[in-house]
Amino acid sequence: MFTRVSQLFVRYGLALSLVVGVGLVVLGSTLYSDNFASEDSGWKENSYWSYANGEYRLFISPSYTIDFSILPDASAFQLSEYCAEVDVKLLAGSGLAKDGFVGFYIAGSQKSKRSFPAAVLIGVASSGELVAIKTGDQGDGTISVDVLEMVEEAISDVSQFHRLRIKASNATIALSVDGEEKVTLNIGSVKGQMGFMALSFNDRNLNARFDNLSLLTPDCKS
Repeated sequence: MFTRVSQLFVRYGLALSLVVGVGLVVLGSTLYSDNFASEDSGWKENSYWSYANGEYRLFISPSYTIDFSILPDASAFQLSEYCAEVDVKLLAGSGLAKDGFVGFYIAGSQKSKRSFPAAVLIGVASSGELVAIKTGDQGDGTISVDVLEMVEEAISDVSQFHRLRIKASNATIALSVDGEEKVTLNIGSVKGQMGFMALSFNDRNLNARFDNLSLLTPDCKS
C-alpha cells in the first residue's frame, strides 16, 4: 500500500489551513482535551471537516488527497515532552471507501498556507499497519517523503475505533495502539504544530472519525 504514498505527494492538490488559539490550560496532568461534544471548541470546520454526534469527522471525496486540522491551542506547539492520545477509525460501506490512513500530525512547520508542511504523520492504515511518515518541503515545489516505520498487523479492523498514543520526549516518540507499545523512533524534534490528518489512496470518499483527544504530561496520566 505505501508505494502509493509517494504518488500522493507527487500529485497533491492539497487543502491546508490552520486554526490557532492561545493559552494552554493545565488541569492536573491534562494539558488539553476534547471529546467533541461541543461544536465550538475551535477545530477547523468546512466542507471536509465537521463536528457530528460527539465526534470530529473528515470526509474527503477525491482520491489521492490529504488534509489536516491543527490543534486550536498554539501554545502546545512549543512542547518538547508530552503524551497525546486519540481514538480513530475509517468507515466503509454505503459507497465510503476505507482505503486510507488516519491519525496524528505532529512536529509540523508550514512555510506558507500554500506550501506543504514538513511534519511527521502517524496513524493506522486500512490494511492494518501502524505507519510513521516524515515529510519535508524541498523548497522547489517537490516534497520529500520518508517512511520511518511500518508495523504490520497493528490493528485488525480499521472501521472500529482504535486508540493511538504518542509519548514524545525531545527527539524520541514511542507509539502505541490500544495500550500496546509498538515502536520507538527518533524524529529529530517533537516540537511543532500538531493535530489530525487523514489521506485517501486510490479510492474516493474517505470517511475518518476522531474522538476523545487527550494531550497529557509525559507520564500519560490524566
